[in-house]
Amino acid sequence: MVKLEAEKQRGKGIEEEKEEGKNMGDRFWWDEPIDDMGVDELEAYVKALDELRNNVAKKASG
Repeated sequence: MVKLEAEKQRGKGIEEEKEEGKNMGDRFWWDEPIDDMGVDELEAYVKALDELRNNVAKKASG
């Protein structure tokens, strides 16, 4: 159960970051520097990039 709670918190943090990104004006979440990210943040970043790539591929093919 501890891992489940940790994953829920991580997901909540990612959603909050997405919301913050919407308010960044001309900048996008993928423009943020990755140098100061921790392992968890980098893993979430990679997952988000994969989702973005898949969404673009679906739009392009459909």
